[in-house]
Amino acid sequence: MKIDPEVIESMDLGIQPTRTPVNALSCKDILDFMKESSERIIAKSDLYLASDNADVQCDCIDIVAFRLNDFVQSFMDVMVFIKKKQGDFSRDEKSVSLRYCLSSYESLFMKTTDTESKFLEKVLLRNEITHDYFNREYHQEELKSLMVSCSDGAMDVVERLKEYCEKNGLLNEMIYR
Repeated sequence: MKIDPEVIESMDLGIQPTRTPVNALSCKDILDFMKESSERIIAKSDLYLASDNADVQCDCIDIVAFRLNDFVQSFMDVMVFIKKKQGDFSRDEKSVSLRYCLSSYESLFMKTTDTESKFLEKVLLRNEITHDYFNREYHQEELKSLMVSCSDGAMDVVERLKEYCEKNGLLNEMIYR
């Protein structure tokens, strides 16, 4: 049965969104979001290490997995933006992979810290966590390894990208999705 939209509107049943979705942010805003995600990854990794409480540790793992996804998506957006600004982007944006963005980062910044390199290697875990629930326990062990050994590398990545964008006058430019 189909209900007339006017009838639904007259009943005022739904909560009206207070904002319209945004499909563009400044480079600085995205880098700030990456920094916020990095800070949460680091803080929850530190709490995981400091806690003996299994519930607290599980919550930390969940939060880091969630924030790693945020970090990765914003990282990819910034790397595609940089590649476009360099005039070195010839791909269909829908086919851009995390591996492509990681290799672009590594070619842009030849010298990385050990922690940064380890973190970037582990970042691919985001795809596994997101898409492969069959091997969930294995991926959680890998995530714990990231949390224990190299979570600080997230901040190294953000700082390096921010420095590059600032140096090249990109911070106030808009990134569209």
